[in-house]
Amino acid sequence: MNSVSIGFVCYLAMILIVRFYTASITNNPKDFALGGQRLGPTVIAFSERASGESTWLILGLSGAALVAGMLEIWTVIGCLGGIIVSWFIVAYPFRQETEKYNAITPPEYFEKKFDDESGILRLVSSLIITFFSPFMCRLNFLELGKSSM
Repeated sequence: MNSVSIGFVCYLAMILIVRFYTASITNNPKDFALGGQRLGPTVIAFSERASGESTWLILGLSGAALVAGMLEIWTVIGCLGGIIVSWFIVAYPFRQETEKYNAITPPEYFEKKFDDESGILRLVSSLIITFFSPFMCRLNFLELGKSSM
């Protein structure tokens, strides 16, 4: 068995250990989706940014910096400013609101906040999320293509 195979087997073993451990502490959908709300705001904020900035930040921004040079520093400044504003103006109050209504997802939050018995708000907001998600993935893909030029 070569070193790559050994590394792969070790990786799979580690993934299985994590899987069984997390399965033992996950009791309901809130535990699964939100970590039972046991994680602090700093961990959640960095996790959200790691997901949100993955492709374009690593590949797209570095490629743009290669082409435009130090002029791309304005992109970094703008992004950091937007992220900070979104954390404090949007995310923090939204977290408090979702706790107040005991909601896990934005569609569930809208349904509970506006006391929608029909489920129309949940359906419409779910459709909006479903419709726009592929566009976000497509934009990340386009940024990936730009950085490799």
